[in-house]
Amino acid sequence: MNAAKSFSKTVTSIGESVFTSFTTGNQNKQANATTELGIVTVIDAAGVVKGDRKTQGNKHVISHFVAHESSLGFLAFGNGGQLLLTSSQSGTSFYVFGLFPHSGLAALGSVQHLYTLYRGNSAAKVILYNLFVINFCK
Repeated sequence: MNAAKSFSKTVTSIGESVFTSFTTGNQNKQANATTELGIVTVIDAAGVVKGDRKTQGNKHVISHFVAHESSLGFLAFGNGGQLLLTSSQSGTSFYVFGLFPHSGLAALGSVQHLYTLYRGNSAAKVILYNLFVINFCK
């Protein structure tokens, strides 16, 4: 129970530090913007549990990027962990990303947009998905 609480606090502090570092630089540019971006931050959860909780918050961030121009409605990883499927809040557009982390430094890793899938114009809520492809990003 104690480990779960400390993990939750660590993930929360990492999220806050990443969000602060992301928004501080663009605060003046986006002062009048009313839309929320669909920002994805991938964190090495195993590293957070094993590592020192008092280290820099960005140490365990694998990638951080804007996936959609609106809020995220759905997010799921493929079987190998290198494919990421995201959906907008309306559920009309789906993006498939390839995650290519760097072994030494997260800033040297990359995220590649692989596919865009459209599902009509009416809004929908995604509950479950089945990504039936071979995880070719290995």
